[in-house]
Amino acid sequence: MYLDDLLVAQKVKRKHLLKDEGQALNAGGSGKTSVEYPDTKLVDEICQGYEDAGFPRAMKKSFREQLEFRAWGAEVKGDKGQVAAPLSMRRELWKIIGMMLGAKGATKGILQQVLGHICFCLQFRRECYSLLHHCFKYVEDLAEGVWVKLPSFICDELRSVGCHLPFCRSDLRRRVSRSVVATDATPSSGGSTRATACTALVHKLFKRCCCRGKQLRLDALQSQELEDEKNYLQSDVIDALGESLRWRITKQYSFRETSHINLQELRAIKKEVVDWSRHSQDSSRRSIHCMLCDSAVVIGAVNKGRSSSFKLMYYAPFYLTIS
Repeated sequence: MYLDDLLVAQKVKRKHLLKDEGQALNAGGSGKTSVEYPDTKLVDEICQGYEDAGFPRAMKKSFREQLEFRAWGAEVKGDKGQVAAPLSMRRELWKIIGMMLGAKGATKGILQQVLGHICFCLQFRRECYSLLHHCFKYVEDLAEGVWVKLPSFICDELRSVGCHLPFCRSDLRRRVSRSVVATDATPSSGGSTRATACTALVHKLFKRCCCRGKQLRLDALQSQELEDEKNYLQSDVIDALGESLRWRITKQYSFRETSHINLQELRAIKKEVVDWSRHSQDSSRRSIHCMLCDSAVVIGAVNKGRSSSFKLMYYAPFYLTIS
């Protein structure tokens, strides 16, 4: 049996962290503080458990009480509350993309390697996945070991990824907004409601929001698929939440043209995000907003950051840019 990397992290307020650093300096720079954080105690118990069980540990890889560290390939900056692919990796990837564009060609193996590293970097800003649409299908159809000239639309996607690499980082200090939004739509109309919940409730709701969705097609859904989607999204907890909160209607509108229900559901979310961007304060813009949606297709596209459907992918990034 082999137990791979174990990481325990504690989220603390910045003012408490600065206070503890001052205590450590006053103590002669020993690095020890009078505050015992829960994560420190937990790690001590884990290490004792390893020792009692006779499990060896890779001491060269271990570290304790670090603000900046690397875990599972990601670079974490605790003081800023940011996590991203290492800056050195993104710089090298940017150079490689530039070399490929300069050569105007590559092989299937090179493109696969580059796309693999790109996907790792983009996972920290998932809406950036929507920058890639044709690349995956194009690479899949290439012959092995053959140098090919890259078409202009592939070069454009690679350029857009290179321009966005500096921004592919996540903010771990974002707050979860107490405002909960629910959107719904029909092929011809849509609307949204809003309610205010307590902090503990929105944090619990946010933990349930990481849902992968379900793969369904835009064209000609069968009745069985619709029934499966309904059962998939059914949740007694969400139903109870909907009945207990005081909801108020914020928007009611008709779409300019009738379209597929999944597209209209995502457009309803887009309208909310655009409204936040226009009227919210800076602190609200950097917060996480929980939204309720009854479309498995939209949930999948929004949480993944992209969709194999070009029409859906055109609207998918709007939600995640605000959250």
